[in-house]
Amino acid sequence: MVLFSIIVGAPIILIMLTRVNAAMLFMSICVGEILVQYLGSDAATVITAFSSHGTQFSNSTIRIILLFLPAILTMIFMFHSVKGPKLILNILPAVGTGLVIALLVEPLLSKSMQHTLGQESLWQNLIQARALIIGVSALISLFYLWFLHRKSWSGGHGHKSKHDD
Repeated sequence: MVLFSIIVGAPIILIMLTRVNAAMLFMSICVGEILVQYLGSDAATVITAFSSHGTQFSNSTIRIILLFLPAILTMIFMFHSVKGPKLILNILPAVGTGLVIALLVEPLLSKSMQHTLGQESLWQNLIQARALIIGVSALISLFYLWFLHRKSWSGGHGHKSKHDD
């Protein structure tokens, strides 16, 4: 239960504390998954070839870095980008993002951590609902981007400056 709580809860808490747009973070995690799928093996080969003999990165470590790198950059560039009442509305995509992160990072963990997670009933329920969780989280994130941040994509139109009065 503890490992499950950390893997799912930590991203949610981090999103809310840093006030980052959770929908953008969800999309960044999706980009990270694409990097893992299509660059993971090649990146591991290149990094292993160029690393010194004392520094060895496991294939799993490199894949975890690829998964989280776009999200980390998003958090840096979008730090405190969600303000006011939108922060409350950010909770739902944050929960979806936390659940999806857990589903995507689990296969990259060590076998012992995977085994520990697999023993937890909550994790088993999460795995059974995987498709539903990913689909609903994607839709929530898209709706959040489409409807709550429409004005920010309009190129300045719709934003009232303090000099417009």
